Amino acid sequence: MSQGFTNGITFTFPITLGQGGTNAALTASNGGIFYSTASAGAILAGTATAGLALLSGANTAPTWSVSKPITQIGLQTFVSVGANTYTPTAGTTLAWVELWAAGSGGSSSNSATIFGNGGGAGAYSARWISNPVSVTISIGTGGNGANANSGSNATDGGDTTYNSTDIVAKGGTHPANGAGTGGAGGLASGGAGDLKLNGGQGNGNPQALAGIIPHGGSSPRNIPLPSLASAGATAAPANSGGGGSAGNSATAGGAGALGYAVVTEFRSA
Repeated sequence: MSQGFTNGITFTFPITLGQGGTNAALTASNGGIFYSTASAGAILAGTATAGLALLSGANTAPTWSVSKPITQIGLQTFVSVGANTYTPTAGTTLAWVELWAAGSGGSSSNSATIFGNGGGAGAYSARWISNPVSVTISIGTGGNGANANSGSNATDGGDTTYNSTDIVAKGGTHPANGAGTGGAGGLASGGAGDLKLNGGQGNGNPQALAGIIPHGGSSPRNIPLPSLASAGATAAPANSGGGGSAGNSATAGGAGALGYAVVTEFRSA
């Protein structure tokens, strides 16, 4: 004789969010994140903005970040003299903008009474830009060296600017001829730049001695090498000043180096 057994336990499948237990905040949310409170499970509601980061709380509920995290870094470089259009790469939320102004030209000699002096280097100016937009970046041209026998008709280096006046690096100043000092370095001016460095001053020939090599001013933020100046050599490192003539022959001053700009972009996917 067999005997039957009756089991009073009822099984329900599946368990739904509404069955999360006492004090559980388990309201369904597409894209939500499940987390634990001190006493129960809970769901952090999803967000309509994709790509935000989940921020853990300190003994509190987690939250979504206000902005997307940085996932990529890229560069845009500008070396063409004159106006250039900077267009941020898609996803760029922050940019470090660096400007180098152009160096001035050096003065010349006539091999007897006029002796050259080095030109001043262009300035360096940099600044953080949040959520950058398309703007014009203008690159300064290098100053001309003085013609042989003319002495001081060298020209200043051109300014390099971001959006005209937002960030400005001034070009180097050309020197006078004869016994004296080199051209003054350019000034970092304009907007509220986070970093401003004036250009190096060109070397002078204070006693007008034949054979003295008056180097051009050095870049404030580059390879710290002077521009060679024998026979009025053109500046070698970017945005340095042109060399002055050595004074032992009728030679022109060296030309200043061009300016340039670099934008480092910090991007979110």
